[in-house]
Amino acid sequence: MKIRNNDLLNRSIEIDIADGVSIHLYKCEYDEFIKLLLPDMEQEIKNAYSLQHRAMENRQECWEMVKEIRELFYDCSDEEFCIRKSLDEIDEKKLVEVLEKYHKRLGFV
Repeated sequence: MKIRNNDLLNRSIEIDIADGVSIHLYKCEYDEFIKLLLPDMEQEIKNAYSLQHRAMENRQECWEMVKEIRELFYDCSDEEFCIRKSLDEIDEKKLVEVLEKYHKRLGFV
């Protein structure tokens, strides 16, 4: 028996029973499998899933922040190249908005 593709984020697992025989469990079936097979680890697995989910949300928010900050200082309208803006081209109001929006993530109090 071989376990592969144990994916916490999508809550899925594939178990190879024998050559050419596999079991695929998803979502509720995956939760039930973990609950029955590994009862002591069930909470740890749920915590790991929750942690991974929050990390992915934080990653997405960081990516959006980087894009917004980049747009302030660079003109990327070409889609292929980004050209740095001169200081007089930077929109101060927009800069303040972005800094206030992401002040906690940037470490501002």
